[in-house]
Amino acid sequence: MCFVFQLTGTKDIENKTTLLHYLVETIETNFPELLSFGEELSHVDRAARVAVDNVQKALRQMDASVRNLETDLNNSRVPQGEDDRFAQVMGVSFLSSR
Repeated sequence: MCFVFQLTGTKDIENKTTLLHYLVETIETNFPELLSFGEELSHVDRAARVAVDNVQKALRQMDASVRNLETDLNNSRVPQGEDDRFAQVMGVSFLSSR
């Protein structure tokens, strides 16, 4: 909110044009392809509500889960029975997809 105020509250020497007006005119004149950038921001409001700390925590938990899975896969290389194909199915190709 403070940034928007600065765009509209900052005026030129003659007190006629705001910084926001200047930016709009400059973009319209020199970079018309950027006028549709608002369409690319459709999810910004929801993304702004996501706490970075929560995302980092979730990524750390996922990384720990993958490491635990790697440990389990390494420990299960020896088949538990003649029909046990766990290591064969979940082994190298599964781990390499990460």
